Amino acid sequence: VYGEESLELAWSYTCLGTDYLMLGKFKKAIEYYRKALKLRLGKQGEKHEEVASLYSNISSYYSAVAKYSQALGYMLKALKIQREVYDGENPDIALTYNKLGELYSNIGDYPSSLEYYKKSLELRTRLLGPKHPDVSLTLNNLGCFYHEVEEYELALDYYRKALDIQLEVFGEEHPQVATSYNNIANAYTDFEEYEKALEYHDKALKIRIALFGDEHPEVANSYSNTGVVCQNLEDFDKAMEYYYSALNIHRAVFGDMHTSVANNYLQIATVCLDLGDFERAITYCSLVVDIQLELLGENHADLALTYTNLGLAYEAL
Repeated sequence: VYGEESLELAWSYTCLGTDYLMLGKFKKAIEYYRKALKLRLGKQGEKHEEVASLYSNISSYYSAVAKYSQALGYMLKALKIQREVYDGENPDIALTYNKLGELYSNIGDYPSSLEYYKKSLELRTRLLGPKHPDVSLTLNNLGCFYHEVEEYELALDYYRKALDIQLEVFGEEHPQVATSYNNIANAYTDFEEYEKALEYHDKALKIRIALFGDEHPEVANSYSNTGVVCQNLEDFDKAMEYYYSALNIHRAVFGDMHTSVANNYLQIATVCLDLGDFERAITYCSLVVDIQLELLGENHADLALTYTNLGLAYEAL
């Protein structure tokens, strides 16, 4: 049994917080992260690497609920501590740079996003070598950055660079390889090269099933993304089949009250809109609203999108 003020208890609180965050139980996640932070500040003070790590975890919570200003504040606090503790040269700093790149992209500050991604890439390459898996992760994130700003050729270039490293280091059957195939497929979707998109989604799906089995969130992610391609091809029956497959996995893994479940309901609702089945679209959008209000609050951007689709369905009745 751990003492009430022990660092072991702080570690346990952190693990619980991360578990709840992965499950989409956001209120529980921040509750345990704050308990862990209180213990660590009391025992170790502000300038400690574990405190920096907790600030990063808290940032991840705020990012998950789309409170990006708070997320950015905590990540910058983590970076400040890491720079003092590590004297500017450590893989943890490169990871924080990478996360800052994501956060700045989320708030639309693309110059800052690109700056931090490049800092991460430079530091990881220098500390770890050009063929390290962490370098491939930053290359993939740079691909996502260029994808976000609609520079799809550059996005594909970075995705392929990441994939080359991953294939060399891991071989074909690895989760990071599947992620790169998935990203390449998404880029081809935006190019409207749907057959290539389906080819790469199928590669990602086969790897994920081989590694994780049939009932895993990463498999659900592949089903969901393949459904998007089918919907763009106006193969609505196939799209609905993939969306329901993703939904069934997410409900089995996470339960009914999870953002991934909400996303699948919304995808199904958009197919119902395409098919002119407006009453069903309203039913599914209403389910999404219930989940998003409970988990994300009434001011979340995702909820605004759901209200838009709900309005379209009511207007079309």
